[in-house]
Amino acid sequence: MLGFIILNSTIFIREFIIAHKRNKQDVFIEKLDSALFTYTQKLENTYPLGFFIKLKSVVTSVDQITEYNNIVVKNKFNSAKKDTLKDDEIYVLVLGESARKHNFSLYGYHRNTNPLLARQKNLIKFDDVKTSAGFTHLSVPMILSRTTPQNNTQKFSEPTLVNAFKEASFKTYWLSNQDYKSSSIFKLYAQQVDYYKNTAVSIDVPTYDEILAKEFTTVLNDTTSKKKFIILHLIGNHYRYNLRYPKAFQKFNPITSNKVLFSNNEKNLKEPFTNSYDNSILYTDYVLNLFIDALKKTKKISYLFYISDHGENLYDTNEHLFLHGQLNPTKYELNIPLFIWLSKQYQEEYPIKTTILKENKSKKIASTNSFHTILDLSNITYPTEKLFKSFANKKFDSLQKRYFYRIDKTILKLD
Repeated sequence: MLGFIILNSTIFIREFIIAHKRNKQDVFIEKLDSALFTYTQKLENTYPLGFFIKLKSVVTSVDQITEYNNIVVKNKFNSAKKDTLKDDEIYVLVLGESARKHNFSLYGYHRNTNPLLARQKNLIKFDDVKTSAGFTHLSVPMILSRTTPQNNTQKFSEPTLVNAFKEASFKTYWLSNQDYKSSSIFKLYAQQVDYYKNTAVSIDVPTYDEILAKEFTTVLNDTTSKKKFIILHLIGNHYRYNLRYPKAFQKFNPITSNKVLFSNNEKNLKEPFTNSYDNSILYTDYVLNLFIDALKKTKKISYLFYISDHGENLYDTNEHLFLHGQLNPTKYELNIPLFIWLSKQYQEEYPIKTTILKENKSKKIASTNSFHTILDLSNITYPTEKLFKSFANKKFDSLQKRYFYRIDKTILKLD
């Protein structure tokens, strides 16, 4: 009985924290939330509490998946390819994690954190991209679907890019190095793909995205379909940063130890956290380069679209902010990297789209533009499409207003 009281109390306190309006002084709340999250995870590995936690999660998951599947059946895109291209097509979406634009040397950072991507020809980077939410579970649905800050609940009531590609006769794949809880929104989305593989272990142990490269190669060699859409979800640059890269990528020192938790002590922790974070960006550069090189070898019509879910604070301001999820996000949380690599074959097949992308590389872009742009890049159309939201289209609205969905469910106007 005591165990259940502890469990229910823990859940109640976490729900209060999540509902609590964050502000710049909420360092204590951040610490408490992190501690309780870790404690809840540990409870899942105990008996009998762990059994009931997992049972509740499974039941919830089954109900959500059934409901979502029913919705998807009713709400189709009726999407199709605009052309009758018979050649192989391979389109890849890479979802980054906690990667902020400011620490990418591609964007002018003083450290060389992108030595490999900098050498890649046919890589188009976009200079003014802002995330539409500060947490993964909020921001990624706004990339994968037509969900926006103004209609955040739509993520539960309509299909995603996965379904649009399937309707257009593409085989769909989802490779993830992030651990999805059974009731996660991503679990709902991933259930829709033709092939799903999750390589995640735990965010609290060394977790390297390179593990996805082998799975990616396997998918590229799949001969059951000439048309492929692949989602790669990285653990990327998620805290703890020193657990996101192998020893060979420890270029910047000193780094944080596994025993160090975040605090508001900027003087002691800013340098090691920044070094650890930069090492993780350096490793992400290596991993993304692996994906691009693998695509090159296929010599197919292909692209790789990379976008981060949100940015990160690294004690950059006088408030000593750390991590992400602020009610009033800083530029370090808002400004995210987005770049697209196009194969030679793609550029030859779609020269106009290639030109338009280059023309729009300095225009205002929101992460909510991703859904529309990815389908447009793939030359997939559907009756209710909004081409003015695609920055691969001549109709793109470069004067659009951008918005941010805050954790207290209010909307912040960014422009």
